[in-house]
Amino acid sequence: MDTRCEPGDHIESNKDFKLNGTPVPAGRYSVWMVVNPEDWEVVLDPRDDLFHTQHPQPADDQIRFPVTYGTADYSVETLAWSFPTVRGGGADLRMQWGSRVVDLTVRVEPSVKTTLTAEEAAPYLGVYQVEILPSQYLKAHDFELELTLNNDVMVGAIEYDAESSMETGFVMVADQLFTMAWLMNGEVTEVFDFNFVEFSLDADGTAESFATRDQDDTLWMKGTRIR
Repeated sequence: MDTRCEPGDHIESNKDFKLNGTPVPAGRYSVWMVVNPEDWEVVLDPRDDLFHTQHPQPADDQIRFPVTYGTADYSVETLAWSFPTVRGGGADLRMQWGSRVVDLTVRVEPSVKTTLTAEEAAPYLGVYQVEILPSQYLKAHDFELELTLNNDVMVGAIEYDAESSMETGFVMVADQLFTMAWLMNGEVTEVFDFNFVEFSLDADGTAESFATRDQDDTLWMKGTRIR
């Protein structure tokens, strides 16, 4: 999802998304706030060329929903947009002017399926003895990799060298074929399309080994199940 926010003016997305649970079709909208004594109202208007003095009149093609404002312990002189939290399926959008704050939740369906059921993950879970092959980027070394299912995401800590490791997600793209992904707070935030992990299954349908290749089909990591 490519989303851009222009302070005080517009919000634009190339995918359908939800803002505070309200469906918003892909497109570009001018953003307005109707200020009431109690709850405020967000207005997204598809007429994106409106200037700030051209307040839009109510129309059927507008998207409107109520919001509750809060108060920050600091003040800003201009309308500020920020994303204080980013997740795999969206983010928190904050708008602030002066000390008034409006927090909105952005949700979007991932382009790829990032979660696994317990049944889908079962053949691959376990502990593997892993070998990193020498290359211009990595030194050869061995480590144990445990694949587990956490909050429906298959994860494991990859040791790229003998001194550091990184918790990595494994996203299924085809039977026995996975790609790796960045994780943030246990959710997939970015899928790598340049590393692929292919598992080999035994006669019982349980993974017994895997091979990891880059976009040039170069083998750089392989593992064998030990338990």
